[in-house]
Amino acid sequence: MPYIHDGGMLSNNENFNAKNVSFSSQQIETEEFISMVAAIKEQHRQELERLEQDLRTSLFLSAKQAAQERAKEQLESWQKLIKEQKQESIQLHKRIKEMESLQKRQLKIENQQLQERLRELENMKRTSTSKDGF
Repeated sequence: MPYIHDGGMLSNNENFNAKNVSFSSQQIETEEFISMVAAIKEQHRQELERLEQDLRTSLFLSAKQAAQERAKEQLESWQKLIKEQKQESIQLHKRIKEMESLQKRQLKIENQQLQERLRELENMKRTSTSKDGF
């Protein structure tokens, strides 16, 4: 059904016939219709631009949040690793101290054994020297 603009509204054109409407008013109505369509197109274009910007912003915020989460997880992972390495270092330090202590005890025992052996050898030397009459 053909419509024409009727003072701000589109009206059904069945109540009018071509004889009642002049060519110039039809031309004006067509220009107004074209103008209205252009305005609607512009509104849609602006709405699409706004939606695209909203989408870009949303995607950016989503990517930013995901990156922050990854950075937080990585930081927590590093902190855990540092804590584990610190504990391992403490355990190694304790083990080194234990080994040093054990080594000192072993050296002390060896030293005592060597001193005892030395005394034995000196006693043997004295004994053999006194038997020889010297």
